Amino acid sequence: MKKIIALLLLAIMCLSFVACGNKTEKEIVGKWESSNGNYSFTFNEDGTGTTESNGQIRWKYDSELASYIVCEPSGQMFCINNIQTDENGARYFQYSVIKLYYKNN
Repeated sequence: MKKIIALLLLAIMCLSFVACGNKTEKEIVGKWESSNGNYSFTFNEDGTGTTESNGQIRWKYDSELASYIVCEPSGQMFCINNIQTDENGARYFQYSVIKLYYKNN
């Protein structure tokens, strides 16, 4: 009985991972800016980009982690793993304590 329950729980966990896998590699491409305009990232399709404060960045999508891995010139790396939509339909991600919103222009 314990084995059946364990297998059932394992199946549920596997299905939940599949259900969360709807992120695309290029979802992040474009300009992202803080609401006050003091901080921004631009992600290019070729895995490069820029930030106003640190210059050139490199990024890639890691499907195993379901995250974007971003490397800044200083060598600092961070992950973006949760692009969300606010109540007004604007897409954003959290970088440290700053929300960066997608700008489509």
